[in-house]
Order: sequence, then C-alpha cells, then structure tokens
Amino acid sequence: RAVKYAIFQVSEGRGAVTVQTVSGASDGYDNFLEELPPADCRFAVYDFEYRNADDCVFNKLVFVMWSPDGAQLKNKMLYAATKDFFKSQLDGISMELQATDVDDVGEAAMRDHVASVLTRS
Repeated sequence: RAVKYAIFQVSEGRGAVTVQTVSGASDGYDNFLEELPPADCRFAVYDFEYRNADDCVFNKLVFVMWSPDGAQLKNKMLYAATKDFFKSQLDGISMELQATDVDDVGEAAMRDHVASVLTRS
C-alpha cells in the first residue's frame, strides 16, 4: 500500500474538511503520533496491520477521532458535529477509535482495540 495514514483538519470558518498529511508507505506509528497536535482536534485514518496468535495478518482501516484534553471546547464541538458526516464519506473504515491523549491512541492501545473488535463473538 502506498499510504499508511492520512490526517484531516476541519477549517473553522467554513467547516470544510481538508487533508493535512498523507504518509508514505514506510512511515511508522511514531510518525503518525508526532503528526497529532497536542492542543487541536483532528480526524485520521490509519491502515493498521494486526497479527493474531495464529500468525494471521489482518489490515484494518481505523478512523481516529483525536480530541485532546488541551483543545478548545469550540474546536471539540466542531469536530464532534462534523465526525459522522465525514466518516460516512469514507470507504472501507472497519472501526473507530476516540482518543483524548497519546496513551489512548498509542500503538498498544490501537492493537488492543483492533484485537477486541476482531475477537468479538
């Protein structure tokens, strides 16, 4: 795959969603985390590769709602109001992860979230 993740920004004036960052195929998870601003919301789509106990590999597109504690309330409300419509315009999204700090969206948290969705009965 040519892209590992994409990060999107909502412009306050128009409410339009624009692409902020598109990664390369070789960009790692640390690159993704560095792109998330500490005091501003973002949407992201991450192509997460998960390997289960049987050594089967699954790639899942995860929609991330990044809403850090340090973001302004107005910004959080704008993203919350835009999320469902924007997400509905994306194809292939397997799951959603909402995060308010780096621990919520860290690689271990992402892996646990994907695993929990894949192993539900």
